[in-house]
Amino acid sequence: MAIWPGSVSAVTGVPRRALALEMLIGLILLTAFRLAGTSALNVFFYLATIGVLSLLVMYMLTNVAAARHLGRRSLGQVVAPAAGVLIAGFVLYHNVWPVPPAPYGFFPYLVLGWLLAGLVITAVIPGFSAKVDDGFERVTGS
Repeated sequence: MAIWPGSVSAVTGVPRRALALEMLIGLILLTAFRLAGTSALNVFFYLATIGVLSLLVMYMLTNVAAARHLGRRSLGQVVAPAAGVLIAGFVLYHNVWPVPPAPYGFFPYLVLGWLLAGLVITAVIPGFSAKVDDGFERVTGS
């Protein structure tokens, strides 16, 4: 059984439900910002800041995974991913310290909450990681 938002169209390979959910979340956020009277430029920078913070965490985690994978072959291949972790960590650190003025100072906590929600979902739903892994294997054929 496929995970609801993770099911992929057999014709296009697009995760239609996940894409629709993402578009709905974006519409809700943009509507809320508009109703609150936030300028378009501020909306862009608020959402872009949240996205960049999330990407920096993703870069770090991806490099950790690459180091674990490549380290099995040769310890020398860990150098590049380790450098990636350090560089992304440096950039992330300087985006959150010193604490930026409001509302930007709250965005790291929002990203942290989002990441913790993902960890909780993974820990609470039995077999969730295995289902995601099986889905990736089916989609990628590996």
